[in-house]
Amino acid sequence: PLRDLLQSQHVPLIVTNVGAHVVRPYGQSPFLFRVSLNDWQASWATGAWAANQLGKTAFVTRSFYESGYDSAHMFERGLERAGGTVVGRYVTHQPRVTDSFTPMLAAVKQASPDLVYAAYSGPQALDFMRAYADADLAGRIPLVGSGFLFDESVLQQHGQAALGSISGS
Repeated sequence: PLRDLLQSQHVPLIVTNVGAHVVRPYGQSPFLFRVSLNDWQASWATGAWAANQLGKTAFVTRSFYESGYDSAHMFERGLERAGGTVVGRYVTHQPRVTDSFTPMLAAVKQASPDLVYAAYSGPQALDFMRAYADADLAGRIPLVGSGFLFDESVLQQHGQAALGSISGS
């Protein structure tokens, strides 16, 4: 939506981000510059690594509020490229849903995947890690997460629950 305004006013905009999203060609402008870490590429590589190292079936879960929707999608593409299969998906923290972990954890147990991939950040990362540990899945089903699931802002608060978990970052 800013493209036309930037062009008409000849004002450059530099967008910096972690790059959880794949840059799409629409909206290109000579006044719009992107600087990115291309985190989605790490997610794709993590999916391929997980299929080769942990198992061929994965359950993917993430928060409704997680901004890195391409990260989870690219994890799935990497997993599938390496011969893996996504056996379930779940979105937690949906508006007006007070308990999204109980059904998500039941779906994980029913799917019985080789691994779980989780895309969460901030308070939702803390919520997820607590629920995963309380469900006694930690240590039984390997947990692979987006870089933000275990970043410095939440890692210490995860405590023992983060031990043995893997991040593509």
